[in-house]
Amino acid sequence: MKLPVTLANIRRLMPAATCVAVAVLYVVIGAQPVHAQVLPQTPVSDTGFGELVTNPAKWLTNMFNAALANLGRKTTGDVVDFMG
Repeated sequence: MKLPVTLANIRRLMPAATCVAVAVLYVVIGAQPVHAQVLPQTPVSDTGFGELVTNPAKWLTNMFNAALANLGRKTTGDVVDFMG
C-alpha cells in the first residue's frame, strides 16, 4: 500500500521521523572515541634566560610555541577524559 504524498500524511509521519532522527543523532554524538589517545607529555625545559638575553625574538617564539603545544595537549587530554 503506497501512501500518497499529502500534507496530512507528512504531518502524521513527522513524529516517527523525528524520533528516528533523534536516535541517530544520539548514537553519532554518544559514540566513544575508540582510537583517541593522549600524546605523551614532553619534559618542561628551562626558561632559557641565556637565550632571552642573546636573542629575545627567538626566545619569545620558542616560549609561545611551547605554550601553544602544551595547551593543545592539555585540551585534547581534557576532551578525551570528558568523553571517556
